[in-house]
Amino acid sequence: MRNRCGILAILVGFLVLAVIFAGCSDTEQSGDEVTTVPTTELAAKFATGDIIAKTSSSTESFMLIVRYDATTDKYERALAYKNADGSYYRKDAKTDLLSRSTTEKLYPVKITHISSLSQVPIVTPTVATTATTAIVTTTTTTSYPAPTVSSITPNTGAAGTVVSITSIAGTNFRSGATVKLENGTTTLTISGSGVDVRSASNITCYFSIPSTAMAGLWNLTVTNYDGKNGTLAGAFTITNTTTPTGTAPTVTSITPSSGIQGNTVSITNLTGTGFQSGAAVVLSRSGSANITAVSVMANPTQITCSITIPSYATTGSWNVLVINPDGLTGTLSGGFTISYPAPTVSGITPANSGNATSVSITNLAGTNFRDGATVKLIRTGYTDVVATDVAIVSPTQITCSFDLEGVELGLWNVQVTNSDSQSSTYSGFTVS
Repeated sequence: MRNRCGILAILVGFLVLAVIFAGCSDTEQSGDEVTTVPTTELAAKFATGDIIAKTSSSTESFMLIVRYDATTDKYERALAYKNADGSYYRKDAKTDLLSRSTTEKLYPVKITHISSLSQVPIVTPTVATTATTAIVTTTTTTSYPAPTVSSITPNTGAAGTVVSITSIAGTNFRSGATVKLENGTTTLTISGSGVDVRSASNITCYFSIPSTAMAGLWNLTVTNYDGKNGTLAGAFTITNTTTPTGTAPTVTSITPSSGIQGNTVSITNLTGTGFQSGAAVVLSRSGSANITAVSVMANPTQITCSITIPSYATTGSWNVLVINPDGLTGTLSGGFTISYPAPTVSGITPANSGNATSVSITNLAGTNFRDGATVKLIRTGYTDVVATDVAIVSPTQITCSFDLEGVELGLWNVQVTNSDSQSSTYSGFTVS
């Protein structure tokens, strides 16, 4: 009986051990299955050559992706900077490594991609010098234009008095400008006081004219603080406070007696009496700045000189003044006439048309066309063909229309006549 019980106990023991071993085997197998469950690996968002930023509108803080290291899951990156032309550069060769997740979180936006890292060059330190130089150059070259002077009001004053100048007109006046009168004959300079630059085109001031100032024409100069200046010759007339004892000159004629805007006229014979050596010659007109002659050569009855007529000078009659050094003046009223330049015609488009219809001229080319100009086709022995719908597009272009129905075939001349009756003719339109 005891033997049976012992055998049974041994069998039960083996059975328990088998159960235990079986449980351990299942546990180990379960552990192996857990470790072999496949996982999903996140791919890198950026590649070599990508330039990334914090936002799509960033203007700084760019990063250049140099490479992605899959082993460490890190990007090698470098700071990049944007040029004005849209290209990029680096200031040095430094790079750093940062985890993929952190990089993509801080710089989530791809701005662009470059095919080669050499397209983002490393800029040497000389760039900083160049940038500094550029700033200095900009400061130097950002200069203002020189002032111009067109008139002064009033334009006359007596020696020994103070004259309040209510307007010096011109362009490009700047705060801090100075004003002075000089006559080129004496060493005296009369500087303006209380100079007020009211605008870029208007200055007011005072002139204290010494009692010893020479009578006659004086040049007016405005000088900006940068040293640039503009001068209006013969702009201001100083008169004597005492009655001169001499005889005033007379002016009887001037040859030539006319000139064109923008041209220089050589006066070959300004006649009269009482002209003195050092006399000045001036063209004057109410409301306009005086035009002063240069290279004046005088004897008692004749003067020669040169007059440069500004392109903006008022057209019409001007007075001719001869002012002697003693301040006495002779005047030839309306003695000189300034005119616009005559028109010229250089081409017409189209240059031909049939005689059974109207033709629209899209470009009648030339110079000095003025508002009110008329256009016509002329030919000896035939009635003029007057243009309609004439439009002065610019001083160099006119558009118009011609009614050519029944007009004689052949070559016709094109004539443009300005409102002052000056005209020009061009042979170049064919009716076919």
